[in-house]
Amino acid sequence: MPLFAFPESPEQDPDRIVIGYHGTRAEQAHLIVAEQQMHPSRNPYDWLGDGIYFWEESQKRAIQWAYDRFPGEAIGVVKASIRLGTCVNLPSQDFDSLLKAAYAEIEREYQARGEPTPTNRGKRRTLDCLVFNLLCDGLDRPVDTLRGIYLEGNSLYPESGHTSHSHIHLCVRNSAAIMRIELVRTELAPSRNGL
Repeated sequence: MPLFAFPESPEQDPDRIVIGYHGTRAEQAHLIVAEQQMHPSRNPYDWLGDGIYFWEESQKRAIQWAYDRFPGEAIGVVKASIRLGTCVNLPSQDFDSLLKAAYAEIEREYQARGEPTPTNRGKRRTLDCLVFNLLCDGLDRPVDTLRGIYLEGNSLYPESGHTSHSHIHLCVRNSAAIMRIELVRTELAPSRNGL
């Protein structure tokens, strides 16, 4: 029995196509393109829960992430056309009350077990991961994608509301939503001496 009803909204466009970029090791990028498939991340700290992660419309952010994640290694970036389908689109605010309800359910569960409710610590979003997984698993229809806006990095200028690493994170739960994958970039690791 579903815990939550998917909110109906005139803003929902299941046929909307977005472009996502995924940074990884160069050899992995070539394999993804050859197989035309990607495997979901299931880390307990993933920001939007289980799924395949992309930087929406930001190849540069995918490159930065790959260099940070795989220092000293050759990196690659793939580009994917993604049909949003049934999308938990956080900027729409249609899911705010459902996220609060999912959090309350998790909090009750941990209190009943006499354990502290997990928390987010920096970039490790353990609580968010639990909340999004419960929401998606508890909805009355399967979720294809999730979208969230995140402000990261330093302010671009004093008192700015804009930051250097702001991005739209896209999490694909249904791999059939990924329509096409292509290799857009590979780069050798920068040398330590800058040459």
